[in-house]
Amino acid sequence: IEAGQVLFLSTLPSYTWSNLEQTALHLVALQRSLEQGSRRIGASFFAVAGEESSLPVGEEIRTRVDSYEEITDPGNADFEAGVYRLGERLIAVNRPLGEDSLEALTGADLGSSLADTGYSLLEEQDASGNNSLSRPVWRWFLIAMLLFLILEALLCLQPRRPVTNSAPSPQPLT
Repeated sequence: IEAGQVLFLSTLPSYTWSNLEQTALHLVALQRSLEQGSRRIGASFFAVAGEESSLPVGEEIRTRVDSYEEITDPGNADFEAGVYRLGERLIAVNRPLGEDSLEALTGADLGSSLADTGYSLLEEQDASGNNSLSRPVWRWFLIAMLLFLILEALLCLQPRRPVTNSAPSPQPLT
């Protein structure tokens, strides 16, 4: 209806049709509907950086309210998270969720993203350019060093003292 949403959740009251009373699916649906509703109602208080709701409207002047440093680039102000006063509105601007993504960028994606920038990519490589020989040599070297250290530790041990019996030896009976 207009700009709102309607969520329907229905089933027959027969166990063969649904186990809704056991799975607590209605709680998940309720939480999601509350989240969507609060996003719509709280649009005048909360916004995501770069979205239209975080931008000044008409003659509004953006003033930073929190104690964060001043923005060095005024052209980047629309994309800075923080607490702002926009005219009469007080709004908290958050970073987009996409900025918290932990996905790794592949070489092909990097090349397509930076194609027009003239970038140069420095990648770390083995000095010899051939890993097949250097890795086994280092592995054997480390094993030999470990064995030498164990041998040195064994040589540093104190010699065992002969066990002396402090009890007097028994005298033969005559």
